[in-house]
Amino acid sequence: MQRWHRSPEGRLARIELEIRVPEGFPEKYHAALERAAKMCTVKRTMDDPPEFEVRTVTGPGGGARGPALPSL
Repeated sequence: MQRWHRSPEGRLARIELEIRVPEGFPEKYHAALERAAKMCTVKRTMDDPPEFEVRTVTGPGGGARGPALPSL
């Protein structure tokens, strides 16, 4: 389960992740699940966010730069 907490200004302040496991799931694996979640690319990116570059351009293609995003 995921919960988002916002600051008084409405900005994202904290995200809680709760990993739900079935009844009887061995306790000895709980820490390993948490470690795996902490290694998630999205979580690690949030820990050290990229720089954002915002600009306005005129012309074909809108001035996109960099590699295209992979299609899913």
